[in-house]
Amino acid sequence: MLVKVETVNGVAEVSDLSFKLDPEFRAGAYIIKCKDVTPGLPPRMQMKHMKILVKVVDLDPPPEEEQVDTKKAPAKGRKK
Repeated sequence: MLVKVETVNGVAEVSDLSFKLDPEFRAGAYIIKCKDVTPGLPPRMQMKHMKILVKVVDLDPPPEEEQVDTKKAPAKGRKK
């Protein structure tokens, strides 16, 4: 994914990024690399490369756990 951002007084603000993940995308740790690609800017003036660690977690239980949970609930009756 590429996002181009205009700067104001040398500051770039990025917000409200959203993306849809492929169903085969796995949970885990991923790195987003940010680098300055301003055309004509000499390397000494470019922003240093930045790495952002992103951890993706799957909050949905696996399908087999959902089936086990529904079978676990025994019918409750009164004790005499």
